[in-house]
Amino acid sequence: MLKQDLETFAVPLNLKWRWKEESQGTTLENNWTDIVDSHSTMSKMQRHQQEALWEFVHTELTYINKLIIITDLVIAALVNLHQHGFLLEVTPELLFFDLPSILTAHQLFWQEVIYPMLEEVRSTGQPFDPTALEAGCLQFHERFSSYQHYCWEEENNLEFTHRQMEGNPHFLTYVQVQEAADGKYVQHAHKYSCM
Repeated sequence: MLKQDLETFAVPLNLKWRWKEESQGTTLENNWTDIVDSHSTMSKMQRHQQEALWEFVHTELTYINKLIIITDLVIAALVNLHQHGFLLEVTPELLFFDLPSILTAHQLFWQEVIYPMLEEVRSTGQPFDPTALEAGCLQFHERFSSYQHYCWEEENNLEFTHRQMEGNPHFLTYVQVQEAADGKYVQHAHKYSCM
């Protein structure tokens, strides 16, 4: 019965892990050279700097999208099971602590720091300016304070997950169905622990 509920769980239309391009800027060009006009005349050191900044932008957006998948799909499936009377002893907080606050911190960092820098490059064709990240990075402790709490609870979350996998056949089914889905969502949650 549990497996049937999981397999027939339809992702609600309002749960989307891709932001709207026009409001959040969630798609990227294939390469930084697609938006930096002077890339062909740059020195090797300048190119390496631009590549590093591009990797930073790309990695942050990829990480945000993985967090959105976990919060919008994996947690939504668990909440759906709760509504059907399954896995009531397993809460999102016991599995992922306060992952939504980490997602919010990264989304704000993207919107307030990274995306404006990206838009500047897109609109002017000028190289990425690393100083555009400085103020946001200097606020790292405040912006990402949720990681401190998340890291304190990470070991407890992992222990809880392992105990459930060993002793709770319903939970094991939940994990197996989630892992069978594209992207192996539950594995992503623990792979990117305590960045």
